[in-house]
Amino acid sequence: MNEDELDKRIRSALKDDQPESPMDFMSGDDEDLFDMIKASFQTKRRSLVILVWTTLFVISGFWVWSMINFFSASAVEDYLFWGLITLMLFIYILGVKIWYWNEMNRNSVIREIKRLELKLAHFEDKLAK
Repeated sequence: MNEDELDKRIRSALKDDQPESPMDFMSGDDEDLFDMIKASFQTKRRSLVILVWTTLFVISGFWVWSMINFFSASAVEDYLFWGLITLMLFIYILGVKIWYWNEMNRNSVIREIKRLELKLAHFEDKLAK
C-alpha cells in the first residue's frame, strides 16, 4: 500500500467518524465541576487530595475566625495583626485552590489522552481490516 492510498483510507475513515454538526463536539462527554472533583478522589494521588481538602477546611475555619477578630478589633495594632493573618490565610487558600484546579485539569488532560489512544488503536484495527 502506497502513501496516497493510506491517506485516502485515513480520510474516508475520519469522514465516517465526523459528527453531523460542529455543536456535537460540545454536547459530548464534558464533565461538570462536581464530576471532576469526584474523579480527583479516584486517582493515584487520592491521599494527597484528601489531605489538601482537610487542610483547606481547617484553614478556612481559621480564616473565618481571623476575619471575625479583625472586624471586632479595637486598636490599630490588633487591626494590623488580624488583617495580616487574614490576608496570609486567604493567600494560602487561593494557592491551594489554584493547585487543586491544576490537578483536576491534569486529570482531565490525561483522560482525554487515553481516549485518543483508544481511538487510535481502534482506527489501526479498522485500517488493518
